[in-house]
Amino acid sequence: MQTLWMFIPEEAYILVIVGAGFALMLGLISGAKAWSIVVTVCLILVLAPFIGTIIEMLPFWAFLLLCVWMVITTCKILMGGRIFERVASKIIFELVVLPFRIVGRIFGFGRKR
Repeated sequence: MQTLWMFIPEEAYILVIVGAGFALMLGLISGAKAWSIVVTVCLILVLAPFIGTIIEMLPFWAFLLLCVWMVITTCKILMGGRIFERVASKIIFELVVLPFRIVGRIFGFGRKR
């Protein structure tokens, strides 16, 4: 959730805080959740110039790792943690098995039809 906050325009931060207040008044979220939303928005406002500078100073490989982390985090948020774990484990399994399948195809091992 933290990474998606960075995509909200600065003009909408006040609306997020007001929305958190309304959700708290209607009982949709708890007080701790509303407080964490307000603190997150305030931290983003304060730290935004520093984050931009730090990202520009990163070497290319570290920037790529950061991008991969952002994609993984976004997928976790959109799909849910449990579903993402299953999909990620299936992808990792296929990547581990792929070289063996390629070698098997080259040397004629595998299923005969």
